[in-house]
Amino acid sequence: MGRDWLILPKALLNLRSTRLLSSNRPVGDMTNPTQTTPLLDSNSKILTYDDITLQQGQVNAYEIPKFSCFGYFKFILGLILLFPIRAIFALTLSFILFVMLIVHLPFLNYKDKPHHPLMRLIVCFWGKFWARGMLLINGFWFIRERGHRDRKARLIVSNHQSCLDMFVFLYKCMPSFVIGEIIARNGFLGPLSKTINCVAVDRDAGGNSSSVLGKLKQRLTVPETGRQFPVVCMFPEGATGNGRTLNYFHTGAFVPGEPMQPILLIYHEKYNPSQWSVRSWPFHYITSMVQLTQWLEIRYLPTYYPSEAEKQHPRLYAYNIKQAMGKAGQFGQTELGYKDRKDLESKRKILKKRHIPLPQPEAQDVLFKQVPEPLTPVFDDSIDLTKREYHSQQQLPPPEILAIIEARPIESTKDAEEARTTIGMDHTAQEPSPSTEFQSSQGVVSTDYAAEENSTIQ
Repeated sequence: MGRDWLILPKALLNLRSTRLLSSNRPVGDMTNPTQTTPLLDSNSKILTYDDITLQQGQVNAYEIPKFSCFGYFKFILGLILLFPIRAIFALTLSFILFVMLIVHLPFLNYKDKPHHPLMRLIVCFWGKFWARGMLLINGFWFIRERGHRDRKARLIVSNHQSCLDMFVFLYKCMPSFVIGEIIARNGFLGPLSKTINCVAVDRDAGGNSSSVLGKLKQRLTVPETGRQFPVVCMFPEGATGNGRTLNYFHTGAFVPGEPMQPILLIYHEKYNPSQWSVRSWPFHYITSMVQLTQWLEIRYLPTYYPSEAEKQHPRLYAYNIKQAMGKAGQFGQTELGYKDRKDLESKRKILKKRHIPLPQPEAQDVLFKQVPEPLTPVFDDSIDLTKREYHSQQQLPPPEILAIIEARPIESTKDAEEARTTIGMDHTAQEPSPSTEFQSSQGVVSTDYAAEENSTIQ
């Protein structure tokens, strides 16, 4: 029957079915800036339920698959036998960390400066102790690692599926995170985030982007002498998904133009509990702690050194990193973001009241096969796990290609298809000057990156 995870299948309680009407419109509503052309998003099919419409990409990226009756049985068994014991251990570990935090609070620096090396050592010890303990409680007895962790890389980017991602990185390298303000205001996680010099971001307000980018640049700068900030870990998607796709990459991590190491977190199960993070955090914790064992693989891609064209065009940099990560992890790809996830949740509630179940997300291997050919080449060296560094030779693409990458949406699918045919052209031709605007077949395209939302942890 396969490895079914112990998850309460609420969908099993809904035995009613409905007729699904779908249309194959190639491009979504152009009034919605998160709906893009099939060149960047292969899941643009529209699903219609009476007066409610959804993108198939929303379902593939954020919907949780149904589970079998055997999975339901295992959930109940784990809830009775494992959850009470593990919940006690989790609370005990968190209490110990909280006590250690209170003891060392007077010695910690909260002025957004690197901590004293001795205090950093103490924070790393207790932080890694807590993180590894929480991973054990959630069933991660062993974590497989492939590739090489580059100690020189000051910036890490990773796909984002759940809060378990945070424990993995705390245990492995104790980095600073770019977090949402809701976490920074939390009574327990807020002070903890300050001990590792996290940067708080307001997800809904882009006005503070310049200050956030300034703090990020400060953390990535290696001083000649004196103390140094921890490594910075960012999740460019800015929100968790169900682990089957890579979704829209925000450019906050790419604006500084610094080298970064992409890291993939791959949960090797079809019904992994991390998927529940997109719907219910409490239930996500419960479904994770009732697992007897879980499997996780960490893949360290070579540290990516951007070319001059990528440094000047962060959207191009983000696109190339996303393509490399998608190919290395065999993920599907969408251009959907946090607002699309909230839109799906609101519409699901309406459909639930009408007793209409959502369709199931497609399998990850199917989604990977649906990913269109990249607009820029993905070289094997950039995803070779045996290599430690990759120095990009990316030239500035033709304006038509750059317009597709940097602007969402574009005018028409026809123009996009014509632009695709230029991939075979010589990219080493004379490059246009890297200004903030340029003329393309779609008109003037703006590249104001500082105003874009920065990535946050959901």
